Amino acid sequence: LLPIAADLLFGKKSEKQQKKSNFKFPEENNIFTRSFNKTPSFKGSVTDIAAKGIGKILNNTAVQNAVKKYSSGQDNLARNVAIATDSLLTLSFAHRTIKSKKIEEERKKPLVFNNLISTGLSIAGGYSVDELVQKGTKTFIDKFSKENSNNPKLGKYIEGINILRPTLIFAGIYYGILPFISTFMAERLSETKQKK
Repeated sequence: LLPIAADLLFGKKSEKQQKKSNFKFPEENNIFTRSFNKTPSFKGSVTDIAAKGIGKILNNTAVQNAVKKYSSGQDNLARNVAIATDSLLTLSFAHRTIKSKKIEEERKKPLVFNNLISTGLSIAGGYSVDELVQKGTKTFIDKFSKENSNNPKLGKYIEGINILRPTLIFAGIYYGILPFISTFMAERLSETKQKK
């Protein structure tokens, strides 16, 4: 929704801005052209340990085959990527919170529990709701496809619908419902753990 919001807020670009945004690098200096003439390789600089680690993962044949398998014609790709991203971010947050010296010891566990509960419930709830809604979405997409069968952008529209559906479901659950549930449960779990 960001491009739509930006258009509404900032309106059309002036001619001067449009010329700037249409600027193209000369062909011989274009790093994108040069790098895509070869097989793409994901290598970080020698000093960037994170980039090198991620590069090794992305260069792995099994990872690349999994991406090919799950990205072609997969209606649930956006949902699965969101779930994987949320899980990774939650685990990172929990790890950083536990290791932090700036957070008081008695606050660490409720923060970690709150985050783990929020993510767990949002994934479980979002996945369940998405599975239920997906049947209705399929019917809508079939009708939409028939009505717009001659439209060259039909594939993009369907892709957008399949991205928007899980995004709205997960956002609604994560930001609308879970803050109340997870905060309550995190406090109770923390108190129970401290008593033991």
